[in-house]
Amino acid sequence: MARLTFGVALDFGSQLRSLRAQLDRQSALLEAAESAGFEIVAAGESSSGGGFHLPNALLALAAVAQRTSMRLCTGVALLPAWSVWKLAQDAAELDQLSDGRLILGVGLGSAALQARGGWQPDAIAQTADEALKCLRDLWSGAAQFAGDYVNVSGALPILPRNGSIPLWVGGAIRRSASRAGRLGDGWYGGVNYRLLDLPRQAETYRASGGNGAVVVNRVTLLARSATEADSLADSYVNGTVRSYARPGQPMQEVIDDVALVGTPERVAAQLERYAAAGVTHVLARLSLDQMPPEVARTTIELFGREVLPRFQAAR
Repeated sequence: MARLTFGVALDFGSQLRSLRAQLDRQSALLEAAESAGFEIVAAGESSSGGGFHLPNALLALAAVAQRTSMRLCTGVALLPAWSVWKLAQDAAELDQLSDGRLILGVGLGSAALQARGGWQPDAIAQTADEALKCLRDLWSGAAQFAGDYVNVSGALPILPRNGSIPLWVGGAIRRSASRAGRLGDGWYGGVNYRLLDLPRQAETYRASGGNGAVVVNRVTLLARSATEADSLADSYVNGTVRSYARPGQPMQEVIDDVALVGTPERVAAQLERYAAAGVTHVLARLSLDQMPPEVARTTIELFGREVLPRFQAAR
């Protein structure tokens, strides 16, 4: 059976509770996930606020860094929302504080965010490429970076624990996968990236020189029976998953495209399809805002006991 690495993608933003209450809720699940064998915790970033992500994923991860020994991943930090120097510095600081456990996932965000960040609309790709190169240079100790669109002066006062930080480059188009292959250490597919499209994207990443991670984020819910899984999904998952549907797409087809829902047997069979598509890392988004903690905990326990070991045999 193919090997996969598993992590949890936790929503640190909330419409229902304070940030402190949300941190406590997610930290309790994080402890269960680490015990179950998950290896990574990811936090996303939002440019608009008020949603399931916070504006600064590094701050969210810093809040849990001392509560877990799992690797920390931004899934994803939005490049146009940051000055490159500030992102490089804050990432290096968190990497040092966590003893080298940070993975920096990055994405380009929306056209509106790119405009607010001062990115020229006819040079988005070039600006992204230069930003990634600049991050690498700053982490290596360079005192400046001079590009056509990104210019930075001043060395970082703190460097990463191991001389650099792994970069997972997100994006849904082929050029994003190519960028990840040329300039990153992995390609990061978002929660809405369809299973059927993954082989093409993984192939583009590999053909562009990428030999690292191919990562997907999936809304995840496991239950002991198919009937229970369907009932829980209808209450806590389908509303979120439906937002990723194509017009007229049946609900089960949407779940098969962008989620992992069902019994351990069914989810394991789905994960075999991901492995066959070239995926190496799966981040389970398993604690949606209205989902009771006991439902998320059951998912974690079933996943750790009955699914995860099947994909560790090849270690």
